[in-house]
Amino acid sequence: MKKIYLLVVIIFLTYSADCAARSIFLKTGDMLNGEIQDSAIRLQTPYGSIIIDTSFLETVALKEDQPDIYIITSINNDYFSGRILNDTIEVALTSGNSFFLEMEKIAKISFKKENQSHEMNTTLFFMKNGDKFSGRYMNKKINFMSDFKKISIQRSNINRIQVSDSGSESVKILNTSGEVIYGEILDSRIQIEPDSIHTLFVCKENISAIQFNVKKLFHTKRESSSQEAYDSDGDSIPNAQDGCPDTPCLAIVDKGGCSPDPEVLAETDAADETGKIWILENILFDFNKQHIKPQYHHIIDTIIEAIQKKPTLHIAIHGHTDNLGSEEYNLELSENRARAVMEYMIEKGLPKEKLSIKGFGFSKPKMSNSTAKGREANRRVEIVPGE
Repeated sequence: MKKIYLLVVIIFLTYSADCAARSIFLKTGDMLNGEIQDSAIRLQTPYGSIIIDTSFLETVALKEDQPDIYIITSINNDYFSGRILNDTIEVALTSGNSFFLEMEKIAKISFKKENQSHEMNTTLFFMKNGDKFSGRYMNKKINFMSDFKKISIQRSNINRIQVSDSGSESVKILNTSGEVIYGEILDSRIQIEPDSIHTLFVCKENISAIQFNVKKLFHTKRESSSQEAYDSDGDSIPNAQDGCPDTPCLAIVDKGGCSPDPEVLAETDAADETGKIWILENILFDFNKQHIKPQYHHIIDTIIEAIQKKPTLHIAIHGHTDNLGSEEYNLELSENRARAVMEYMIEKGLPKEKLSIKGFGFSKPKMSNSTAKGREANRRVEIVPGE
């Protein structure tokens, strides 16, 4: 009888371990089977930082064309992408060993679905970076400008909101009655209660479309939002650590969640004869991109105002890259980044003869290129006194 009892226990433990197993694929091609011990994965997206409980994960996979970006698929068929903020994850192997694995070494993690799906009505949110997820639109009404008139429409009367490809200034609203209204959304942020993650306060500039009254299959619906991740101004700094929890949409903030004082920026002497690097060290670019993100426009505008007060000042704009790709390609990309800033300044009224550009490729890294965070910091533009 004792032998039978022991046999039952052994079978039960083996079955449980197998159900909880995850497959971890390394960049080297090796594969590990084990249990992820971390309770959540933190992801930096263009619309804020998010925390996803591991119980809601289906896959975490490196994006093929962007080596620092991961795509996360939830068990509810949601799709998030961005830079993972976890430096390491703890893995308990099925063999019994446990260790910390650097995220940099991981190509993909597969999680097993164990819950049955069921159909529910929800709202789908489509983001401009390609992300898609479901949840509740928490604003009771939408305020927008149409034909020079301010109009408010109840959320329950809207079927779809479609943002123009040219930007968030123009939107098309389809009512449940079939009426189509064109205008501009006046609300700067939209509060969303996603089905798989915590509450989000998303700037309208990050949204591509919203589809209401959609039937979708769910495995598990999140019951409550994490206060740890609550971020009312959407600046990626949770309210618990945010010194300024009401900064404007797309504002650049420091580690404390506050925007730099424009007066301080202006007083940083661009005409310093010592050749001190000025202002633009915090303006970063996406991988393989030269487009200036809208959230950096106000910082460049502040610099332009300061330059205009110094008629004799000439400045040089220096572009930089990470070390992914050939030297020749990155040299051209860095120059194009510098040129993008110069062209923006010219459009804002600075004389072209006051500006010069130079690309350095990956020859002058600000941080080590061995990590995703370091490569992100190296994709930058800096301004120095004229050469």
